[in-house]
Amino acid sequence: MNLSALLASDPAKSVALVDLDLSLGDADVYLDAKSEQCTLAEIAKNLARLDSELLQRSLTRLKSGLFLLPRPVQLVGPNVVTERVIRGVLDLLEVAFSQVVVDISKATT
Repeated sequence: MNLSALLASDPAKSVALVDLDLSLGDADVYLDAKSEQCTLAEIAKNLARLDSELLQRSLTRLKSGLFLLPRPVQLVGPNVVTERVIRGVLDLLEVAFSQVVVDISKATT
């Protein structure tokens, strides 16, 4: 999260942070983001309709200029946020942002 904030401090860069710690992610809390934001689970349900512009508008923009895609607020089953969904979201973010930072669980291998 510190890396994403540092990158976002450069006005020449557009930076997105994706919280992929699906069970214990806390990027939204750490960054003091509002609770009404769109989450990864909501994006997963609508992935087929998304393009990079709509995805960018769905993210929470923080005062620092950083865009955040937080982990789901409630635990979701493994069939909601799948590898296909994650790949699709990251592909769209790569089009919309100059930098994409992914925060993953320490348990991820």
